[in-house]
Amino acid sequence: MSYDLCFWRQSGLETSLPADIHATLCAGEFHPGLDELPVAAMLQALATLLGPDWEQSDPSCWQSRHGKPRVFELAHSSQHFLFCCKGLTGDDMNQLIDWAWEFDCRLFDPQTGERYA
Repeated sequence: MSYDLCFWRQSGLETSLPADIHATLCAGEFHPGLDELPVAAMLQALATLLGPDWEQSDPSCWQSRHGKPRVFELAHSSQHFLFCCKGLTGDDMNQLIDWAWEFDCRLFDPQTGERYA
């Protein structure tokens, strides 16, 4: 079973529904109401956060080196990061949420349709 986490940064003036923004981003389209992200810096910070306990098997897939199998696939653009989490614990996902928060990116939960401020 997987659980998706999606992150983006938007100005306070953006009025589109979060589910519509998510659909636009997942379709590979640019959304004019969102900020562009420092992708290289974010990827470097993610690698630092995960450290030696995680292995990047290819540019879009990370897996834990120890314990129960935990994997996430990562898709991103200049405006968003989308994690497809498989076997991750709540603590693992909270670390990803905290990582995104450091870049002023807030969580959109596609399973519930809720965007957290």
